[in-house]
Amino acid sequence: MSLPILQPTINTIQIRGDVRIAEGAIVADGVILNAPQNSTIIIHAGVCLGMGTIITAYPDSTIEIKQNTIVGAGCLIFGQCTIGTQVSLGACVTIYNTSIDNLAVIPSGIVKGDSSREYSENQISTPKQPESKPLVEDVWGEEVSAPVAPSKEAVLEQEEDLREQKVEPKSDAVVGQVYINRLLLTLFPEKNNPL
Repeated sequence: MSLPILQPTINTIQIRGDVRIAEGAIVADGVILNAPQNSTIIIHAGVCLGMGTIITAYPDSTIEIKQNTIVGAGCLIFGQCTIGTQVSLGACVTIYNTSIDNLAVIPSGIVKGDSSREYSENQISTPKQPESKPLVEDVWGEEVSAPVAPSKEAVLEQEEDLREQKVEPKSDAVVGQVYINRLLLTLFPEKNNPL
């Protein structure tokens, strides 16, 4: 899955409500920490919050990110959450109303959270495809002719012709020399002499 490259949108950090950030935590640009009424966000020492991360607690709840956890760029953490020590969250991960165990590694783009919306395989129905019919009627029927193999003499003649045609190099040019010259001219425009 290809994830978009996160571009910096704002170069400030926005903190609202009861947010406790321990000394030694790193908070990148564009991070939003939002703790509404009677909620708390606790960021322990050694935590690194990547660019554009959004953390929002529910009212009357707590989000706690424990020691030495790395939260990748563009992550979304909301609800009632506890993230253990030395956890690594990849970029663009969503954590919703769940706890992450210590030493967990969550790959980029994963959504972890509320299991109240789980589904089973029998609930998912795939639309039935109509039986496809050929666009053109087969005029010739089932009759198919076998491919004709070339004779041994013809194959030997072709091999002899190929052996006789020895390819001689046209010049002493090095493969890729044009690209190297172009690169050198770009890097050093004052020296206008190609190799």
